[in-house]
Amino acid sequence: MLISRSTNNRKNEYVFRAVLLILLNFIGILICVYFLLGLNLIRQINVEGNKEVPTQEIINASSLKVNHDVVEVVFNQKKIKTKIKKNLPQVNQIKLNLVKFNNVNIKVTELGVVGYVQKKHQFQSVLTNGVVDPHLRKKIYQERPVFDNFLTKKDIKKIAQIYQEIPDSVRNNISEIKLTHSKINPNQIKINMDDGNLVIGDLNTIKKKIVDYSFLTKGKSGKLIVDLEVGTFVRQRK
Repeated sequence: MLISRSTNNRKNEYVFRAVLLILLNFIGILICVYFLLGLNLIRQINVEGNKEVPTQEIINASSLKVNHDVVEVVFNQKKIKTKIKKNLPQVNQIKLNLVKFNNVNIKVTELGVVGYVQKKHQFQSVLTNGVVDPHLRKKIYQERPVFDNFLTKKDIKKIAQIYQEIPDSVRNNISEIKLTHSKINPNQIKINMDDGNLVIGDLNTIKKKIVDYSFLTKGKSGKLIVDLEVGTFVRQRK
């Protein structure tokens, strides 16, 4: 009886060793095939979800390159995301995935652009959070205004917030907002409208007063100056 049990135990041990050896060989073959087929190298980098930030800029910011090891993606996701956000402030959220072993997919969501500031005859985007994207662009969307003469980050952030809270019917008619830095009133702003009118106001009160713009200009002909700085005055623009 003892001999029979001992024999069975040996047989089980031999079977276990044989199965383990086969599995190790199989895994070894898979690893060889993995490297021989180049599945360990990035084959393609795809970007989706971007509407305004160019695809190539996102790829460049990630530092990922075709034929680099996919291990970079697997173990450095946080680092890659941080790099992209640091270099491209308009990119808000990022998801990194491997598709079919070695195709990298970068899915992003963007912050909206509320306007632009001019620099060196080109433009920088002002994002919905008030941050200025440092990248210079030659082309801009005409339906968004230029914020002129806003010299500090604080002022830019403030006008970006105010602009977003203005009713659509008025906001969509704004082409430029200029902070005049007047000696009498450092907070004076002048707003050029698409219809040719000029609005004068105070940075601290314009959000509340400009809601009446359509009512104040309704039925009046010619180009107008709508002065909302202290009281409310409407006159012809010369």
